[in-house]
Amino acid sequence: MIRKNGRRAFSAILLAAFLLLFSSGCQARPGTNAAPKPASSSSSSGKEEKAEKKARSAQPEKKPEKEEESSAAPAPAVDPEAEAQRLLADRIGELCFYYTGNFDLSDTPNTAQIYWSVFKWHTLDPNYRPPDKPDYNGYEQLDAKTLYKLVQRWYGPEVPPYEGNVQALGDPATGELVNVSKDGGTYYFLEVEMPMEEKHILQNARVDEDGILTVRFNAEDSGGVYLRTYLCKLKPDGEGGYYLVSLNKGQT
Repeated sequence: MIRKNGRRAFSAILLAAFLLLFSSGCQARPGTNAAPKPASSSSSSGKEEKAEKKARSAQPEKKPEKEEESSAAPAPAVDPEAEAQRLLADRIGELCFYYTGNFDLSDTPNTAQIYWSVFKWHTLDPNYRPPDKPDYNGYEQLDAKTLYKLVQRWYGPEVPPYEGNVQALGDPATGELVNVSKDGGTYYFLEVEMPMEEKHILQNARVDEDGILTVRFNAEDSGGVYLRTYLCKLKPDGEGGYYLVSLNKGQT
């Protein structure tokens, strides 16, 4: 009995030891069957940043908006000599020749002289054609609408209208250089032989800070002999042109 019981006890011990060894062999080794750890926040944010960069690179770049007008490039400077040459080509010398004196529009101008000089300048145009049947013998004529345009072009918008002398209208003996019809629609200019045989040579030109263009040119005869000097001050009209505000001429 003792032997049988001892054998049974020994067998039980062996079985327990075997089961213990078997259960320990079935345990998972560290790191082999462990559940995967969740991805760290740093790695996920890195992937998101890469995705955003890729999306941004796929979008077309926006061009910078234009700067405001205040930062726009300044207007090109005026070339005074080029402007002066343009005026000479437009026969400003002839205009000044037919204004028989000097003037400054800051004072009361001689409107008869202004209208006279503008008309004589107009008649030197190769396309000018006098009327076939003038109203009065001894007078040339021009409609007021055309004349006003020329006056404003060369002398500016502030020149007053010329009313003329109704008593002298049609009478060359009075010596009235300029006259106007009663209805104001026609201007008359005394027929006076004043041939313009000057050649005008630019001497110098400048533009002041206020935009006034000062032009000095000499008049010579056909043989190149000096006759006189013209000094003109012109104001910009805002449309690329100039009009006279001062004229002085004489010997220098």
